[in-house]
Amino acid sequence: MKILRSSLNKKSKKKILLIGGGLYGCLLAYQFSKKKNYEVILVEKSNKLLSSFNSISIKKLNINNGFHGIEIPRCNDLLDFIKKKLKMKMIVRNKIQKLLIYRSMIDFKDGIDKWPKILSNDLKKKFNVKNFKIASYFKNDFKKLIKLCSKRYSNNFKNCYQFFIPWFLPREYKISNLRDEGDLFREKVRNNKVLFKYAQPKEKIFQIFQKKFYNFLNNVGVRIFFNTQVRLEKNNIKILESNQSKTLSYDYFDKIFYCTHSPFLLEYSNVKHLKKLNNYKKFMINLIMKVNTRVNFTEMICLNNSLPNLNRISVLSSSKNYSNLQLEIIQTDMVISKETIALYKKEIKAIFKLKKNPQYYGHKMSRLVFYPSKNWKEKAAKFIKNWKEKNNLKIFLRYDLFGAINMAKCWNYAKIDSKL
Repeated sequence: MKILRSSLNKKSKKKILLIGGGLYGCLLAYQFSKKKNYEVILVEKSNKLLSSFNSISIKKLNINNGFHGIEIPRCNDLLDFIKKKLKMKMIVRNKIQKLLIYRSMIDFKDGIDKWPKILSNDLKKKFNVKNFKIASYFKNDFKKLIKLCSKRYSNNFKNCYQFFIPWFLPREYKISNLRDEGDLFREKVRNNKVLFKYAQPKEKIFQIFQKKFYNFLNNVGVRIFFNTQVRLEKNNIKILESNQSKTLSYDYFDKIFYCTHSPFLLEYSNVKHLKKLNNYKKFMINLIMKVNTRVNFTEMICLNNSLPNLNRISVLSSSKNYSNLQLEIIQTDMVISKETIALYKKEIKAIFKLKKNPQYYGHKMSRLVFYPSKNWKEKAAKFIKNWKEKNNLKIFLRYDLFGAINMAKCWNYAKIDSKL
């Protein structure tokens, strides 16, 4: 097997096996490649790295699967790596984040004095965010709106509070006792302590990162194997490469990192619990519309009672007289009817106060997404930990590596984990 032939040449080197070629896996491979006396082996079951960066095609238009941008200054180190190591030209733009509440477009950085009175009157003035219950901060119609729109993720608000609190609260509301680096960054943005910018490749399509990462990692000595699967059995690791398979002892590798979604390990520990994940399944749909006005935001997260499944609107391109908008929709159905498209056109016209109807370009179901309950996630972690301990498996994994994880965390995790 190729994976064995590559490894037997330098027996003195420590072998690092990385399972999964997502952004975290690729960045971890880079961090280990800087160390002396290490042979880094990266295994990916598909035929390319960074499959989450795959673009989607709607008619003749290629777009990212949702808004993609490297936040600055939050991701300065990652951006520096991309420009210097991957040799990529990146375009930096100001990021204008907005909130859509009903039909009101509010700047993410605005304080309560700039919010429409009809909304601010429905807020409880508890600026210290200690819990994540709707009733603690919202009342009357605003509370009903949050409940309605939260159903695009889950029927239980406890499973999705992080998408609403403190996002849909003015900047005076600050989280206490939760100092996630993302929360800290957003707080700085809201208080104008940093200039909010983002970087994209000049082509805007993040899929071009796939080839760039492959060439770079290959050049620094990382051994990359596509169409290769790893099965973590009780006493041995089974490598399935093309039509061949090979069984190795865990001791064959000095370190093993599971770099993909942690719940997949339920395949070994509790298949019944893994199947329950389907109870939390949703479909992400990208829909493109052209409006005859220039909009003044980069992306806008949405609470709209007529379109409760509308999650986000981002701007693909714009000129003086028009803007092409990308609508991100999360719903339980895989398809959108003509009647629903007509409803989106009508509401978008009202939101942007258009004289003409927006022009519908097309749409596509682009991704399955899952929003499991806290209880499901805790049980999943427990099953996997027990499985690891019972079989004495020395495999490192991150239990929070599930679903879409932002680029800043991937960079930070890779730096930290390469020191283990």
